[in-house]
Amino acid sequence: MKRMNKVLAVILSLVMMITIAPANNGTSKAAEEAASGYAKIHDPSIVIGYYEGETYSDKSVVYGTQNADNSRKKIYFIFGSHKSFAYSLDLKEWKTFTNNINTSAATLFAEDAKWASMGAKSAGYWNIHGNLWAPDVIWNPDYDNGDGTKGAWMMYMSIAGINRNSVITLLTSKSLNGDWTRKSAIVYSGFDKGDYDYTKTDYKAVTGDTDLNARYMVKDGAKPSIAAGTTFKESRSNREYCAHAIDPCVLYDNGKLWMSYGSWDGGIYLIELDKTTGLRDTTHKYQYKVNESDPYMGIKIAGGGFAYCGGEASYIKKIGSKYYLFISYEGLEAAKGYNMRVWTSDSLAGPYKDISGDDARFVGDGVDAESGTYSMISRYGFGTIGTRLMSYYKWNHMDYGFVAQGHNSVLSDTDGKNYVVYHTRFTNKGEYFEDRIHQLFVAKNGGIVAAPFEYDGETLATKAYDAAKVAGSYQILSMVNVKAADKECVTEKTMTLNLDGTVTGEYTGTWSQASDGPYVTLKIKSASSTQSKDEATYQGVFVEQTKEGTKDKVMCLTIVGNNDLSVWGYKTKDADPLPVKTADPAQTNKPATVKGPVKGKTYTVGKLKYKATSKTKVTVTGVKSKKLTSATIGATVKIKGKSVKVTAIGSNAFAKCKKLKKVTIGKNVTKIGKKAFYKCSALKTVTVKGKKVKSVGKNAFKGIAKKAKLKTPASKKKAYKKLFKIK
Repeated sequence: MKRMNKVLAVILSLVMMITIAPANNGTSKAAEEAASGYAKIHDPSIVIGYYEGETYSDKSVVYGTQNADNSRKKIYFIFGSHKSFAYSLDLKEWKTFTNNINTSAATLFAEDAKWASMGAKSAGYWNIHGNLWAPDVIWNPDYDNGDGTKGAWMMYMSIAGINRNSVITLLTSKSLNGDWTRKSAIVYSGFDKGDYDYTKTDYKAVTGDTDLNARYMVKDGAKPSIAAGTTFKESRSNREYCAHAIDPCVLYDNGKLWMSYGSWDGGIYLIELDKTTGLRDTTHKYQYKVNESDPYMGIKIAGGGFAYCGGEASYIKKIGSKYYLFISYEGLEAAKGYNMRVWTSDSLAGPYKDISGDDARFVGDGVDAESGTYSMISRYGFGTIGTRLMSYYKWNHMDYGFVAQGHNSVLSDTDGKNYVVYHTRFTNKGEYFEDRIHQLFVAKNGGIVAAPFEYDGETLATKAYDAAKVAGSYQILSMVNVKAADKECVTEKTMTLNLDGTVTGEYTGTWSQASDGPYVTLKIKSASSTQSKDEATYQGVFVEQTKEGTKDKVMCLTIVGNNDLSVWGYKTKDADPLPVKTADPAQTNKPATVKGPVKGKTYTVGKLKYKATSKTKVTVTGVKSKKLTSATIGATVKIKGKSVKVTAIGSNAFAKCKKLKKVTIGKNVTKIGKKAFYKCSALKTVTVKGKKVKSVGKNAFKGIAKKAKLKTPASKKKAYKKLFKIK
């Protein structure tokens, strides 16, 4: 968690959950969000448990393993900052719960509070309740309970201090829902030889040193790492070098128990734990090697250099034969750029590298945002690099965008599926946040890709799809850098995968699908680029999903490039068939004549339905979905391989599309039928591009928004105002 302002941000978020203004129809936003079933846990850490009986209750014992006859039922738990916890039976509907951490935190963490509150100038400045951050929970089958039995749930909790004087401590429980018993501290940070006295930590016991090594403190005469404030005392702990003891991630590897930790400052470190006690294994000694290891902090795996280079919230998950390291960067607030990055390694201890080969431990100057190796902290001009899992993004069919996604955990489920679990903020809800879960897949290039839409039960196909199933036009999001301060989001572009293996649209190149599964490779560049060097190779998967916010099932693709850029997309229409070849041998390489639309037939293209009035003209007769929010009626539309003119909008074509907010009418439209936009109550903007409209049917625009505006060519302003009867 990032610095003390993280507390303020989370408090703001909790306030927002209660005070969001009422929405339309008298339904409050808070009520809508409460009914959504989403977990609202900051810094979510997910884990699987098992319970016995037909139904789960707060009194159920939640075990760490399945029983011999597989009769226990699976349940998911999320643990997060500020004593917030939730559970779910299906990864979709979540319910909160409490335990003794909620009711007895001051007593439970009294020993840790002695260290974390050190440096406060007044007793009221620091309290335990706002400083319990980002716990991680794991089932430890090797834990010695001291009564002849083994196995316990282990929670590693961050207790955040005044000036980096934080501590990660261990709690255990027989049941995942609690109650919890504190055992002992694991690792400390923020110590010096002054008010944050290192002798009150385990530094001597771990390192064997009789005095604090000078590298852990700023040099004599230098500015303090954190200068004294009105409510806290100066710290001389060396933030540029030292790891911050928060944000634990605990995992087993080859029979050993490990913990990564750290937030910004000196970077992310890894230490071995004693699996029988869950505490630090003090027999594992670490040498001092620059950018590699430290006797107290352990093995360095990422970040470092200064407060704004290190990242936070490390999470390591082994998927297949590779270890994947996730780290969150930038500020956690909605307009501060929070985002998740990924690296991979053949070893738990690293080195961790992104797809382009950059090491997670080092900073880079002058990195290129557009190529994917962008600066982590763009406002400071430097930072480590990695593969961004997702950017600030918005789908056209949704009224809001997703921003500041991060502090994730990763779930490897019992059925082999993997998921990223993270909190996200939104473009229209201030600092309010919710959790989201997207399935993860491993691409052929070894990169991790996230499904474009939230999890809704989808399963990756085991075989390759027929080409016709996956070829077609896609709306895509390219996860490039954005201006987070404005909550800018990446938005949709169009790309077509043609049956002949070419890619056209706003990106051009080639595509292919592997023979052993739904694995896709694209070699593409922006259509506007003339430089071959701009082409990148992307790999990922095709997966069928539910289009988020709808019930529509769509073909999706998710890919990541050798430039460390991720791209998401969903299919909107099938590909045009390959040209038909004639029987004449002399003509075998020539395409058959394109016929175009058949008079009297209706065709669906994108969001709209068209009826052919001739071989060269069509009328808009309806919409694919009444839920559309915007519509553009082009001057022409391509049907059956032929571009034809759109000359009319039929009667009732958009009637009662109550979410439609704006419409653009192309330059070839001459007639608008009666009740064409009848009772489109949200329609506020009507833009007419052409000068050919001669008639507008009765009640064509009756029942649209009262303050709707009509935008027309200047020469037609007066005539159209009278004809359309819109201001």
